[in-house]
This record gives sequence, C-alpha cells and structure tokens, in this order.
Amino acid sequence: MTPDVGIVVGKDTDEQAIHEVLRALKDADVKRIVRINAGEKVTTPVTIWIGGPSENKGSPSSWFM
Repeated sequence: MTPDVGIVVGKDTDEQAIHEVLRALKDADVKRIVRINAGEKVTTPVTIWIGGPSENKGSPSSWFM
C-alpha cells in the first residue's frame, strides 16, 4: 500500500465506517491519511470513497455499473 491515502467522506458518512477504514489503513502501515470532504479536489495517489451516493455526494456511484 502506498504510504499516502486519502479518504473522501460526506457530511452523512457513517462514523463507524470511517473508523473501520482508518483502522485498516493504519494496520496496513499507511503513514499519512488525508481526510477529504466530498466535493473537494482529490490529490492523493490512492483514494477511498466511504459510503454510497446517499451519504457521500462525492461517491462515484456509476463507476462500477
């Protein structure tokens, strides 16, 4: 895993989900985790969107359809 990872969260993103992702990233020895609010510019080499479109407006809902 790259040492820098971004997480994109919305105002309604489940806090427990955020916590679980942060824990997994720390367990994977990620050195820097950047919290990005939905709608902000993403600049991290690896980025994880947490939550679906109903809770995170920045979620790429159509990417996997």
